[in-house]
Amino acid sequence: MDKQLKERVRVCEIIKYIEDNRLSKKQFAEKCGIKLYSLNTVLDNKKDFHISILAKIALTMGVSVDSLINWEIYEDVL
Repeated sequence: MDKQLKERVRVCEIIKYIEDNRLSKKQFAEKCGIKLYSLNTVLDNKKDFHISILAKIALTMGVSVDSLINWEIYEDVL
């Protein structure tokens, strides 16, 4: 995975979903079918994570993976 993708994820959208649905991070991770450690890796931007983790989060939220990526940062690359 692109090492810089972790910095380009719209973490605020994921946190907003968790808060709006009154879920704990653990409950949300279980709903996504991922480990809490994996969710924290995405939210904390500490390590690289596999795109499949982001896909499971997006599916649970009912959004596309694209909507969780800040594509404006990629404008200089595209």
